[in-house]
Amino acid sequence: MNKILVALCVMLAGSAYAAEADKILDLQKNIHDKKSGFYSENEKWQEEKINLEQQYIHLKRAVAEKEAYLKSLKSSAAELKTEADRSRSRIAEGQKLKTGLETALSYLLEKLGSEISSGDEAAVQERSERIESLVAFVAAPDVLPAEKVRRVMEAYKVEADMSRYAEIRSMSVTVNGEQLNGYVLRAGGLAGFFTTPDGTTAAFFNPSSKQFEKLDSKYSEEVIIAGELVNRKRMPALVTLPVGRIEVQ
Repeated sequence: MNKILVALCVMLAGSAYAAEADKILDLQKNIHDKKSGFYSENEKWQEEKINLEQQYIHLKRAVAEKEAYLKSLKSSAAELKTEADRSRSRIAEGQKLKTGLETALSYLLEKLGSEISSGDEAAVQERSERIESLVAFVAAPDVLPAEKVRRVMEAYKVEADMSRYAEIRSMSVTVNGEQLNGYVLRAGGLAGFFTTPDGTTAAFFNPSSKQFEKLDSKYSEEVIIAGELVNRKRMPALVTLPVGRIEVQ
């Protein structure tokens, strides 16, 4: 009987031990699975950490490059602003010079026009039209200043050449209110004279009144002789004509 009880106790103890062993095994397996999962997650985390560190280094380098580029842009912008300010200053100075030059050229043309208006009426209209054209040319905004200066200086040269040039032409003029046909002698920019073909009337151009006024008829022959000299129809000879007082303005 005792043996039977002992056997039963041993069987019961073995069963209990087996159950506990199964629990221990299950626990160990669970711990092993968790460790495996932990190690796997840790490896993934380490890889992700390395990847993130590489991305951080790349981004840090990119930020440094962008900051350097931005600094370069700011420097370039400052230089461009300085150059723009200088350009605006030069443009303003150039505009002042251009305006001053145009004012000076207009004044020169005005003076030239006043001299032209004091010549004989035979050439006044043609020369006045040339001056008016030049005035409009100087005022044109799309013409280079150098070209304006050249044209004005050219006009002065033309007038200077004309002042050394003598001519005689047939035309009709008004002398003391009377319309007469005859010859007009222009002695450069010095004086202008008129005579009728028959020599009965002689006249000179008065710059003050801008009209022809009568002279002694004895000058008619001198005008005709002067005209023949101008046209090279006579040998050189001395001609006496009253040029009057030369006014300096």
